[in-house]
Amino acid sequence: MASAAIVSDVDRTRIHASFFALACGAVGILAVGIGTLISPGDGSTFGWALHAGGWVLVAIAIIAHIEHLSNRLGRAAVV
Repeated sequence: MASAAIVSDVDRTRIHASFFALACGAVGILAVGIGTLISPGDGSTFGWALHAGGWVLVAIAIIAHIEHLSNRLGRAAVV
Protein backbone atom coordinates (compact mmCIF):
# COMPACT_ATOMS: atom_id res chain seq x y z
CA MET A 1 0.00 0.00 0.00
CA ALA A 2 1.35 3.40 -0.96
CA SER A 3 1.60 6.15 1.59
CA ALA A 4 1.33 9.87 0.95
CA ALA A 5 4.39 12.01 1.55
CA ILE A 6 3.79 14.82 4.00
CA VAL A 7 5.33 18.06 2.81
CA SER A 8 5.91 20.90 5.24
CA ASP A 9 4.95 24.49 4.49
CA VAL A 10 8.62 25.44 4.26
CA ASP A 11 9.28 22.90 1.51
CA ARG A 12 6.08 23.85 -0.28
CA THR A 13 7.01 27.55 -0.52
CA ARG A 14 10.73 27.19 -1.17
CA ILE A 15 11.96 28.22 -4.63
CA HIS A 16 13.87 25.33 -6.14
CA ALA A 17 16.04 27.29 -8.54
CA SER A 18 19.69 28.22 -8.43
CA PHE A 19 20.83 31.81 -8.14
CA PHE A 20 22.54 31.48 -11.53
CA ALA A 21 19.31 30.46 -13.28
CA LEU A 22 17.29 33.23 -11.64
CA ALA A 23 19.94 35.88 -12.34
CA CYS A 24 20.36 34.84 -15.99
CA GLY A 25 16.61 34.85 -16.51
CA ALA A 26 16.17 38.26 -14.90
CA VAL A 27 19.05 39.89 -16.80
CA GLY A 28 17.89 38.23 -20.02
CA ILE A 29 14.32 39.51 -19.73
CA LEU A 30 15.64 42.96 -18.84
CA ALA A 31 17.92 42.93 -21.90
CA VAL A 32 15.05 41.84 -24.15
CA GLY A 33 12.88 44.67 -22.86
CA ILE A 34 15.57 47.32 -23.25
CA GLY A 35 16.53 46.01 -26.68
CA THR A 36 12.91 46.17 -27.76
CA LEU A 37 12.58 49.75 -26.55
CA ILE A 38 15.82 50.84 -28.24
CA SER A 39 15.19 49.39 -31.71
CA PRO A 40 11.51 49.68 -32.67
CA GLY A 41 11.79 51.70 -35.89
CA ASP A 42 15.44 52.57 -36.31
CA GLY A 43 16.70 49.03 -36.59
CA SER A 44 19.80 49.91 -34.59
CA THR A 45 22.34 47.14 -34.36
CA PHE A 46 22.86 47.63 -30.63
CA GLY A 47 19.14 47.24 -29.90
CA TRP A 48 18.83 44.07 -31.94
CA ALA A 49 22.01 42.62 -30.40
CA LEU A 50 20.70 43.40 -26.91
CA HIS A 51 17.37 41.81 -27.79
CA ALA A 52 18.96 38.65 -29.20
CA GLY A 53 21.49 38.42 -26.37
CA GLY A 54 18.67 38.66 -23.87
CA TRP A 55 16.91 35.66 -25.40
CA VAL A 56 20.19 33.73 -25.31
CA LEU A 57 20.45 34.47 -21.58
CA VAL A 58 16.86 33.32 -21.06
CA ALA A 59 17.65 30.06 -22.88
CA ILE A 60 20.74 29.56 -20.69
CA ALA A 61 18.59 30.15 -17.61
CA ILE A 62 16.07 27.53 -18.72
CA ILE A 63 18.83 25.02 -19.42
CA ALA A 64 20.46 25.72 -16.04
CA HIS A 65 17.12 25.30 -14.27
CA ILE A 66 16.40 21.99 -15.99
CA GLU A 67 19.91 20.79 -15.14
CA HIS A 68 19.42 21.82 -11.51
CA LEU A 69 16.09 20.02 -11.27
CA SER A 70 17.34 16.90 -13.03
CA ASN A 71 20.14 16.57 -10.47
CA ARG A 72 17.58 16.90 -7.70
CA LEU A 73 14.60 14.91 -9.01
CA GLY A 74 16.07 12.71 -11.72
CA ARG A 75 16.22 13.16 -15.48
CA ALA A 76 13.06 11.14 -16.21
CA ALA A 77 10.96 13.27 -13.84
CA VAL A 78 12.09 16.55 -15.40
CA VAL A 79 11.97 15.64 -19.09
